[in-house]
Amino acid sequence: MINPIHLIKSKFITFLSVIFAFFTPVLPLIIAVQFFIVLDTIMGLAKATLTGKKNSNSFKKGFIPKVIIYTLIILIVFLADKTITNEFVKYYTSFDYVITRIIALILIFIEIWSIDENFKAIYGVSLIDKFNKFLAYLKSLFRNFLDNKRN
Repeated sequence: MINPIHLIKSKFITFLSVIFAFFTPVLPLIIAVQFFIVLDTIMGLAKATLTGKKNSNSFKKGFIPKVIIYTLIILIVFLADKTITNEFVKYYTSFDYVITRIIALILIFIEIWSIDENFKAIYGVSLIDKFNKFLAYLKSLFRNFLDNKRN
């Protein structure tokens, strides 16, 4: 006779395997978003340490819910994207799950913005402003190169 506990455990493991396999295509996006959440948390802790406003309670209130909420957002959007919109979007693009990727990029940009705010509070310099100046410099170099090539 089969042990009912063993049967339930086996079915549960099979169920979790199917769920994991379903969400596997979105796993790199989740990892990327969580990487930026960790970077933002590190910068926030550095800012809090330097300003003397360090509080472990704010860490728990900020980090853990953010990881859970952002992961759930990506999973829910992926579920809708896979079952509803992917066929329509794929007709116009060659990418799968475009809407899920866009949402993940938006979440990453939110974290980059927060990292930049913390960096600016610590060092007094904005990384985004420096990056924009660097892009403007590259653009001017490229324009000069093209102008010299035409002449």
